[in-house]
Amino acid sequence: MIVEHIKNVRRFDPYELQALDGGIDAVGSYLEQVGKTDLADMSEEEARMVVKAAWQGSADRLRSVIAKGEAPF
Repeated sequence: MIVEHIKNVRRFDPYELQALDGGIDAVGSYLEQVGKTDLADMSEEEARMVVKAAWQGSADRLRSVIAKGEAPF
């Protein structure tokens, strides 16, 4: 049962959540740019660019958090 596994699920920390939010923002911007929201309607290149936007947006946001001295390390 899923209930048995819930206690093993690690919650994201605030810094991971900020990085994820950066990825979400970047993907939203890219989808708005191409005018598509369904991966099935995208070319292979467009689908890859969605993943790139998520990856880059997360990394950029995490770098921003670190640069502001807000990271715990």
